[in-house]
Amino acid sequence: MSLAWSTLEDAIYTWFVAASGLSRVYWAEQNVPQRDETFAVLKIIAGPIQVGTADQVALTTNLAAPGAEVVHTVHGDREMTLNCQVVSRTITSANTARDYLSKAQTGLFLPTRRAALQTAGLAPIDAGAITDLTALMGPDFHSRASMDVRFRIRDTATESTGYIATVDFAIAVS
Repeated sequence: MSLAWSTLEDAIYTWFVAASGLSRVYWAEQNVPQRDETFAVLKIIAGPIQVGTADQVALTTNLAAPGAEVVHTVHGDREMTLNCQVVSRTITSANTARDYLSKAQTGLFLPTRRAALQTAGLAPIDAGAITDLTALMGPDFHSRASMDVRFRIRDTATESTGYIATVDFAIAVS
């Protein structure tokens, strides 16, 4: 079984919406017009990369069909980086982009907020600094901020092989 990307993305989306309080959250590279309201954009920018070495386990069973008596399972820890960006027209006080990302960052460690992540097997290991990217957009300044979050997940792959049924060899005697 390889990584179930739709399950991982759904869990990340659920965490971010619940933790940040934003209802308009999108995955990057969507072909939609620029939004006027406060919104967030999520993008997996790195990974998965292998962390450490993979463990291999062989499970033998005589109940399997011939040719599939031995199942090899490889488990490996993977790490990936998610970039979260928020854009808001509010540039001071509450409801700035930095404010929403701060809520999301803190929500990584609240049990009710990270439940979806845990169900999908995602473990947040680091939430980076929130970077202020506020800029002039048209005639107005828009609050914009960015934060990277690193996650770990376990990846598993299996394949079945069989026993060696017979071995034929010849010995030459001289």
